[in-house]
Amino acid sequence: MAQPVQFREFEATDFDDSLLTACEAWPDDNAILPESFLRSDIGLYFSLATWARVATVSNRVVDVLLGQINKDLGFRGQIKSAILSIRQVLLVSLGAYGRLPRRFTFLRKYLVTEIKWARNRPVSDAEITLLMVSADYRGLGIGKQLMDLFLRAARAGGAQKASVSTEEGSNWRFYERYGFSRCCDFYDDLDSFIRNRNVRAFYYTLDL
Repeated sequence: MAQPVQFREFEATDFDDSLLTACEAWPDDNAILPESFLRSDIGLYFSLATWARVATVSNRVVDVLLGQINKDLGFRGQIKSAILSIRQVLLVSLGAYGRLPRRFTFLRKYLVTEIKWARNRPVSDAEITLLMVSADYRGLGIGKQLMDLFLRAARAGGAQKASVSTEEGSNWRFYERYGFSRCCDFYDDLDSFIRNRNVRAFYYTLDL
């Protein structure tokens, strides 16, 4: 990697690069789901984040970390989160994203999985909601540096515990190497449906 890595706040013009990074990070989703759904789903993460940073190389986004620090979220933020999630469900049910695989089965799996995430979510005051690394820039320590920046901000905001959700198809070992401890796992109905194989989902926590 000849070009230096730059870290900065996320800007609106970074969204398309971030979507490309998501497609590289989740090739199964990209192959099955329409781009309109992926764009909306990634947009939901960005809308709800209170902390958003990117790593760039030659002005191209190669890594994204989004998070929520509870002191920045507040009651209005929680209401916004609920409204946007309900909106996503309604758009799926109305067919707004085109040809989703078996749309109503997809919707049922989506809802069941969201309920499971909510029931199993550990108590924490900082959460990593999305971490994506471009395939060409993995293993170079960029994700760790972004994680360092987020956790530093969380500690400065008074957070005492951080959490993150992930699943078997993602690089969950990264969190274990960083020091996170797995606190629960469960069957992921939606990803199992999309990938046509059994997928386990995990929550991890880290004391700050």
